[in-house]
Amino acid sequence: VVGLDPRSCSANLRSIGIKSGNPLSADYTSCGHALTSDGSDPGTLYIPNPQTGTFDTFGQFRQPWQLNLGMQTSYDFSPRVTGRLMVTNLLNRCFGGSSAPWTAAYPPNSVICGYVSNTFYNGGHFYNGTGPNDLAANGVKENPYFAQSFVPTYSDSSSGNYPLALNFYFALQVKL
Repeated sequence: VVGLDPRSCSANLRSIGIKSGNPLSADYTSCGHALTSDGSDPGTLYIPNPQTGTFDTFGQFRQPWQLNLGMQTSYDFSPRVTGRLMVTNLLNRCFGGSSAPWTAAYPPNSVICGYVSNTFYNGGHFYNGTGPNDLAANGVKENPYFAQSFVPTYSDSSSGNYPLALNFYFALQVKL
């Protein structure tokens, strides 16, 4: 999880007049995030995942299982002509996987079949005041999607985040 490096910030909450929360916390709006020549961001650090309390490790979480069914049927119109109909993604269901805060917020179902790291996650640092939902300090409530360190992928974790569409294919085979 990416967190805020307070050394890259030019102000703290006290200096901008916010009285709620820790007055010495960094004002996230004053933090620099210019990329360096090697592409790294000096304004961030990797931090333990605030949702789990630890650094996440490889294999720590399991993706949901996916059940996907299709159907194929054929019909011989004559000894020389055969038609074949195939339907894909007739049924898609996902279930199981690790129990985590993001799976409680977005449980596996017929569309949500995996989770990936959330690039918009606030990491527990990108807010002012007492928290991301402190209206006086931030002006708006936090978007619920930003509150999860992992977010859903749709249909499977390799599909580019698009639900699997129901597809029909028809083939006609003619023997000469």
